Amino acid sequence: MNDKKAIILDFIVDKIYCIGDIHGNFGCIRGFIKQNNIHNSLLIICGDCGFGFESDAHYKQTVFPKLSKTLSKYNDYCVFIRGNHDNASLFNSFIFNYKRIKVVPDYTILNTYYDDTKAVIKHSILCIGGATSIDRTLRNIANERNLMEYKLRHHNCSTEEASLKSRKCYWENEQPQYSEELLNTIDIIKTPIDVICTHTAPSFCNPLSKISIQNWFRHDPTLENDIDNERRTMDEIYNYVIEHEFPVAKWCYGHFHFTFSEYIDGIKYRLLDMERQGKIDYEVID
Repeated sequence: MNDKKAIILDFIVDKIYCIGDIHGNFGCIRGFIKQNNIHNSLLIICGDCGFGFESDAHYKQTVFPKLSKTLSKYNDYCVFIRGNHDNASLFNSFIFNYKRIKVVPDYTILNTYYDDTKAVIKHSILCIGGATSIDRTLRNIANERNLMEYKLRHHNCSTEEASLKSRKCYWENEQPQYSEELLNTIDIIKTPIDVICTHTAPSFCNPLSKISIQNWFRHDPTLENDIDNERRTMDEIYNYVIEHEFPVAKWCYGHFHFTFSEYIDGIKYRLLDMERQGKIDYEVID
């Protein structure tokens, strides 16, 4: 019998900040908190965080201590959702799981409360990551080059060892996954999902055109179909939450590297731009 359930994390905070792609610039989170004097808040990074480009030790010994110090000082918390430019295995394993920093698997639910009694849920946020890298052909070439360079530097190593230890910039299992099994475990009485945070978005949300990425299709014959499948997966998630009457009021996502807001059938869809020169795009949820 499969008893797999969506993970639920609880937070007592005043506000929620949904943030776009940071692409490894973890310092911009600290700057954002300090410059805007953000206290008692939950920050959600909606994918393309930058996990996997460096060793696990780099994040544990360099990134997280600095970020934890700032989060503790301001009584904030930070949750990371996987993007296509992230190593998905680091999100599924809970290898990065600290008091104030959570790198979460897909279908994690974040419940926020008004106070320590946890008598009333303020917001319930469903987090689902993944998307398709339009530049995956180039990234695969870079992976192969890094593997060969590793083998040259370590003359006696096997291909398996080189594959595990060489520097990566692309991971095959990047697409979003539809899990009706996990969605079925969500009790909307105990977790009334009113916010959804993802990396990509349903097909009816912006962007609606592929004109800006046409050149990538010439070098990757299955890319367009995979992108269509990616958006259809998000449509399935949307259809499920509507059919099961989840009280969704806001849907935040990143991935597309521009900013846009629109209301569709009573839900606000907020496309978050990527981090640019230390400045980040965000949506506040009170």
